[in-house]
Amino acid sequence: MAVVLASLRVTQNVFIHSGWATSLRVHRRRKPTGKPESRESVYAVTSLDTHQMSPADLAAAIRGHWGIENSSHYIRDVTFAEDASTVHAGSAPRAMAAFRNLAIGP
Repeated sequence: MAVVLASLRVTQNVFIHSGWATSLRVHRRRKPTGKPESRESVYAVTSLDTHQMSPADLAAAIRGHWGIENSSHYIRDVTFAEDASTVHAGSAPRAMAAFRNLAIGP
């Protein structure tokens, strides 16, 4: 079991870029049982302004991103070794991706 403490800082209009309304910094401290504590800060930007989503909604969206990353991408990387693929020319990469999508399913 691990203890995870997270803080979320939301700032409006920090970046001057078309389409970026809100920037986020999430600082996490994680302490797995019997292991040293790890710390990380991650950053994100969104086109939503601070009136469209609460900090709790933004935190849920960030966690939801990892749900996708940990399921579909994990299968692609581990089962199909997609990151190690040497298929790069022509339409072959797209065809291989289609076959992987078919095998993984919805």
